[in-house]
Amino acid sequence: MRRLGFSLAAACLATAMSVAGTGAARAAAAVPVTSGTHSSGRVTVRVDVSGPAIGQVGQHFIGLSVESGALRTRAPQLKNTGNLARLLANLGAGVLRFGGDTADDESFAGTSAATLRGLASLVRAAGWSVLYTENLGHFKAARVRADAKAVRRALGGNLFAFACGNEPDQYVPIGLRPPSWTVGDYLAQVNACYQAIRSIAPQAPLAGPDADYHRTLLASYARRDASTIDWYGAHYYPLGCRGLRAGTTASAATSMLSATTAEAEAARFDIYAGMAAIAGHPLVLTETSSACRGGIPDVSDSFASALWVIDYLLTGAEHGVHAMNIATGLSAACATYTVLCLHGDNEYFAQPVYYGLLLTRMLGTGRLVPVSIVQAWHQHITAFALRSGGRLRLLVENLDSAAAAVTLHVGSYRGTATADRLRAPSLLARSGVTIQERRVSADGSFSPGRPDTVTCAAAGCRLTLPGYSAALVKVPVG
Repeated sequence: MRRLGFSLAAACLATAMSVAGTGAARAAAAVPVTSGTHSSGRVTVRVDVSGPAIGQVGQHFIGLSVESGALRTRAPQLKNTGNLARLLANLGAGVLRFGGDTADDESFAGTSAATLRGLASLVRAAGWSVLYTENLGHFKAARVRADAKAVRRALGGNLFAFACGNEPDQYVPIGLRPPSWTVGDYLAQVNACYQAIRSIAPQAPLAGPDADYHRTLLASYARRDASTIDWYGAHYYPLGCRGLRAGTTASAATSMLSATTAEAEAARFDIYAGMAAIAGHPLVLTETSSACRGGIPDVSDSFASALWVIDYLLTGAEHGVHAMNIATGLSAACATYTVLCLHGDNEYFAQPVYYGLLLTRMLGTGRLVPVSIVQAWHQHITAFALRSGGRLRLLVENLDSAAAAVTLHVGSYRGTATADRLRAPSLLARSGVTIQERRVSADGSFSPGRPDTVTCAAAGCRLTLPGYSAALVKVPVG
């Protein structure tokens, strides 16, 4: 669980205010603290080892979102050749979503049989499935029926779901619909698309609305289509489309990693989770990344993005997000937020954010349990703990430039734990990212180096975290 910088003096104030019953106090008091004093640089992380589940991480928690246009422009890569299948498999049994603005282009009339065969071979080799978006922007029922039939036949059990349209709340601003177009009109049109799909694939799972942030549309859809869909999808880019408006890339990176940004992310997750609860279906962020329109140059494609995505994913899991599809390109245009960068004909290179996804995947699957942190007000340590059977794993991040001495309290365990560390030459490094001194191999495979040893005694497990780094700690709690 994310625990923001919180001094002991602030804790005392929050406790006093909580008694008074103010809303601000309740927000502050939500961060549990323990008594005692801690010098600068020292952090205490306490795991409620047998505590209740506060979130879940499943097999397809980490996925990717690609423009539907890639089904035309990147068809030679969308097959089981090169290293793409292995790079995907490293992240678990994820979902490869095809959507984005190009899904609603007038020119997007579906996908060729040859491309679908190649795609099927890719996702089967990777153990992934596909979320496929039909064209609602320029909807033609006959065309959707023919395309959906071909997609279902090619993908079979590797079809995660169909969706109809991308960000319908933006249809009027971008000219796909007239200003008079209403939410009611959208609901009628999207259901016509669903009916076209179900006419040839009655049991096919459906997802939507894949909207950005139109609360009326999101809520109306949740109520209207609760019995139609299987997955409730929404989009979110925490830094918006602002680019680097002012300041430096360093200030933009620290803003991305800030407590303020994290609080805004958690609030948005809660809103979306509430909508999904109305629909009665799991929440999937079907398209998301740090910033839209490709991200912020030299920030979204730097090591900062790897640290950010870990915290973002696991905060989402604690706030009701079932899965996330991180936006990526599949081309040789390797700027900004792309997860993978094409080199040569069929070889991809893992970008910094990929390493954050990979370390999160190494956390495993299971239930997230409560964590509390005591740290000085100027520090920024976050921690998440996952239980699965007799295993306890923690992801601890230092999102500040100064090193921190962290003490982990993990119940009564005494013995040895291990740590795999995520590091880079600097916060804004665009290369040289490693997990336990190892990089992803050219063939897409990955194996971390020998883990560090962490000794756990009565006083806890002692771990030193350099500035801007993360550690995956594995504790055999039994």
